[in-house]
Amino acid sequence: MQRTPARLADAPQRGVAARRAEVLPPDRHRKVETWYQVLEREAVEAPSGLRGPVIAGTLAVLIGFGGFTTWALLANLDSAAVATGTLVVDSKRKTVSHLEGGILKRLLVQEGDVVKLGQPVALMDDTRARSDLEQYRGRRVGFLAKLARLRAEQSGATQVDFPPPVLDPANPVAVDVLSAERRLFQRRHDAYVGKTQIQRKEIEQRIAEAQSLSALIESAERQRDYISERLTGLKELAGKGFVAKAQLLEQEARVSELKGRVGDYRAQIAKSEQAKASAEATLASIDLDWQSDVATQLQDAQLQLAEVENQITSAKDVLDRLTVRAPQDGVIANIQFRTPGSAIPAGQPIMDVVPEKEQLVVEAKLGTREIVNVHVGGKAQVRLTAYDHRVIPPVDGKIIYVAADQTIDPNSQNAYYVIRASIDAAELEKHPTVSLYPGMPAELMAVRKPRRAIDYLIGPVTESFNRAFREN
Repeated sequence: MQRTPARLADAPQRGVAARRAEVLPPDRHRKVETWYQVLEREAVEAPSGLRGPVIAGTLAVLIGFGGFTTWALLANLDSAAVATGTLVVDSKRKTVSHLEGGILKRLLVQEGDVVKLGQPVALMDDTRARSDLEQYRGRRVGFLAKLARLRAEQSGATQVDFPPPVLDPANPVAVDVLSAERRLFQRRHDAYVGKTQIQRKEIEQRIAEAQSLSALIESAERQRDYISERLTGLKELAGKGFVAKAQLLEQEARVSELKGRVGDYRAQIAKSEQAKASAEATLASIDLDWQSDVATQLQDAQLQLAEVENQITSAKDVLDRLTVRAPQDGVIANIQFRTPGSAIPAGQPIMDVVPEKEQLVVEAKLGTREIVNVHVGGKAQVRLTAYDHRVIPPVDGKIIYVAADQTIDPNSQNAYYVIRASIDAAELEKHPTVSLYPGMPAELMAVRKPRRAIDYLIGPVTESFNRAFREN
């Protein structure tokens, strides 16, 4: 017990190997030392004056390493996909154009004018459009008159009941159409009546002929019956010798003649009935052909009227669009055509209408590798690089648009995605001295999903190992 202090006091002058041999057990190489044993050994080996600082330093290192490891495993760090861009006017800016195109008649506004929704801003030449509309209206009157005439013919009326548009005396087209349709109706009616009257007269004639022949047959049969009765008496008298045989033969010949005459009459009646049936069939055919022709024309006229009604509707739309109107409330900007008589191609922009209070958004070009971390509705931060960061720090925003496909820069041939983010108006109100203008540079930071600190540390190492152990 008395030798240990002396030996420890002599420790600085003795060899390190000797000191370790005296303090450490002989089987140290077979034991796993704990951190506490390491501290104890270092404290024993250290000189008495350095023992406290060694213990404190070692504890500080271990505590710092443990704390850092715990923080790296548990702490989530925010990250962002950074893209540079500029401030642009939101898509609420609307372009005024003309669907069919045409000749500019007059421009009704100037740059900077404030307009309301539906307010006329330009007039197009309407000469051709009005001509087309009048032509379609004239055709409509013609088809209305034709339909009225055909319906009258179909019903067998003796006159046509024309609708009011056809009876308009102030419309020269209606006057001409009315006169023409009335003449046509009369001609067709007379032709139809003429054809049917011929057949009806033939039928009436055959009926009268049959009736006359029937009367003759009846008369001949009465004569025949009368002579036959007399012939019976004459035969009795001739048998007794009171009547000459020549007289008897004369009466018998008379009876035979009457029978023959009745046969002829009956044959004539049959012919008359046949002629009457033929006339009736012809009359029915005439009426059927007439009704079929009228029905076909009526159907065609109805289809043509429906078509011209659609053409009138389209022509009215075209005529209405010749008055170019503002698509929204706002301020006129970027007028492309000013001179009356200018030819404006179909769909060509004429001017823009910008809302009075423009909403500016950040439009940026994002690298293709970062697109997986950005989505519509995601959080963002916008740094207005035109201002010093001490004047206005990054403001909150929200991703409002992500392009569906990448775009290739024609100059650098680099691929990128266009993204847009809105700026929180409440954040801007905190900085009244800050003004935003289209084209102002900005830096857009799209906030990504938080990651642990350890992921940032071991991520590159893991990726390197994954690549290193893959065969090409």
